[in-house]
Amino acid sequence: MPIKAPTANALRVRKYRKRQAASNATIPLVQTVAEPLSVLPTASIPESHPVVIEKMLLDYKAWPRRRMFIDQPCPRRLQILQEAFKAMSKKVYPRQSKIQYRPCGLYYTWHYQVYLFLKLQLKQEREALKGPDVFTGVQTLLIPRKKLAEKVAHGGGWGRRVQERIMAHEVLWVTKRIIPQPGRGRHKKVVSLLEDPNTVLAVREYILKAGNSKFLLPILQFDNFGAREELICLYTELNARNLAKAVARYWRLSESEDTDITNRSLNSVAREVEKTISTPTASRWLRKLGFKYKEYRKGIYNDGHEREDVKHYRDNVFLPRMESLKDSFLNWDENLQEIPNFHHLSGEVQPVILVTQDECTFNSNDGKHYIWIHPEYKPLRKKGRGQGLHVSDFVTPIGRLGDGQACTILKCGGDVWWDGDKLLNQVVEKAIPVFEAQFPGCKALFAFDNARNHLKFADDALRVSEMNLEPGGKNAKHMRDTYVIDADYPEGGYVQSMDLPDGRPKGLKIILTERGLWPQDGRRFLAQCSMKSATGKSTKPNPQCLNGGSCCARAVLACQPDFRAQRSQIEQAILNAGHEVIFYPAFHCEINFIEYYWGAAKYYTHENCKYDFESLKRLVPEALAGVPKPLIWKYWAKTQRIMEAYRSKVVYGSKEYENLVNRKYQSHRRVTV
Repeated sequence: MPIKAPTANALRVRKYRKRQAASNATIPLVQTVAEPLSVLPTASIPESHPVVIEKMLLDYKAWPRRRMFIDQPCPRRLQILQEAFKAMSKKVYPRQSKIQYRPCGLYYTWHYQVYLFLKLQLKQEREALKGPDVFTGVQTLLIPRKKLAEKVAHGGGWGRRVQERIMAHEVLWVTKRIIPQPGRGRHKKVVSLLEDPNTVLAVREYILKAGNSKFLLPILQFDNFGAREELICLYTELNARNLAKAVARYWRLSESEDTDITNRSLNSVAREVEKTISTPTASRWLRKLGFKYKEYRKGIYNDGHEREDVKHYRDNVFLPRMESLKDSFLNWDENLQEIPNFHHLSGEVQPVILVTQDECTFNSNDGKHYIWIHPEYKPLRKKGRGQGLHVSDFVTPIGRLGDGQACTILKCGGDVWWDGDKLLNQVVEKAIPVFEAQFPGCKALFAFDNARNHLKFADDALRVSEMNLEPGGKNAKHMRDTYVIDADYPEGGYVQSMDLPDGRPKGLKIILTERGLWPQDGRRFLAQCSMKSATGKSTKPNPQCLNGGSCCARAVLACQPDFRAQRSQIEQAILNAGHEVIFYPAFHCEINFIEYYWGAAKYYTHENCKYDFESLKRLVPEALAGVPKPLIWKYWAKTQRIMEAYRSKVVYGSKEYENLVNRKYQSHRRVTV
């Protein structure tokens, strides 16, 4: 069989290889002192030269590389391409990564073009680094970037401009990991009337005056005696239609050169101007100004989660108190096995167990909120929420306290409601005995939210707000005797009675005089300072005086140690039993893990709702007992992560907060991150 002569292309390749081998033999691969690139011959610089490697390790600002290296395979260039291609893959195919959203429309097309361009470069770079072919001995040559970009552009039916844009976008992506936003649809063709500063001022004036209250508007009225100004009530409700009317009226008034309404002629005022906006336009204006059209729910709840006083109590009182008890808490793992604690084993501290309390209401007509409905067969439900059951329960990190023995279920409605006295009886008669029987030798930390009935004082508690300036009075209450600390007495103090011999309560003046705190200079001392109300038409007692001070009688007495040490009736009962108590910060229901427990119980009652009270009385105990203990432990563990996030000064609801608190599961075959 005759041997075929080599082709012209094969001969060129052989000559190129011989020239490269000769150039590599002239320069050693390792040098003690690398020569600068300007000294070395341009065509004879190998990829392994130290100066070349250092040049390749520079930042991405030099991308693409110099022309003399672009046709040679380079490991560093391969690594750069791999990193850029991996980052672009997460943008183009977000379902395979942690990115939630991907670019859309033309912006996605630009990303996909760069993705294909990087893919072609990466493919030929890998083939070139493999070396010459085993059978032919031919080394794969790198195709220029321009040809590859042209291939991507022609594959999608585009031309030279798209090819140049692909190359420019590839450089931006490799160097800065950005693709510029397309300008399609972003060119402003219409000027909005809302950009007129006077119109914006009129809109804001209407919004401030509208809302929940009526306001008076000056209108010119015409009769036989001429024009006169009258005040009429307009725009009592904030809506798009009234906003359109307000803007139209402003334009009619501002059309005349004379802006003074009292000096305008009758003809200019009476002339009607056909200049207004539609109701949909007014709706769009309200959305641009930050308003949202949503369902109004009547209630007294006000989100004060980030209020300054709430944050101060959370950061300076609640979290430090929980942190100080960290070594005393008795902890369990996810299998509900007790974790040994050195402080407990050595007997240094008494084990403390967190016991949280809360109330919840279940109603007989509270079923599923979302169901499948056929247009012709709509189900009928009873109106209203129906009769309800009020549940008060105590939960520990490993389940309900005493498996529900401390729980109280009460039929609510009419004159029967849950109050502070019922909660006190539940704590004293159920919760504390059940805890001591279930956890002998341990101390309980009872945690309550900031509800009013949890902070109720006893009838004979020392409270300056219940005292009058003079003895007796219609609303005066009898208070218990107190012990006043005084170093002048041998015993260190004395017992002070709060009532006169005739049975009348002593007033502030007598109490302060007996303690030597009443001013002797003859100046007038008020019972409590006053402040203006919200309307400014009346006055009310200043609540800041009850925190202590020297401005009035109640402020002076509130500073005394015995009045400051006065506790609520629940707190006093728990402390007397040898346990501790703490109150959650207001508006921080996410810290109380019993709230998640209520959600799991209500899910069961919604799924099995029969819309009658007898079924509700059967379902509620089943729902409460059906919440698994490991799930309650997970709720408790989540609240620990939330408190740790607050200690790290992480803002509630931020992305960092979500990453710290919520555990993310990618799939059932991947490890939790």
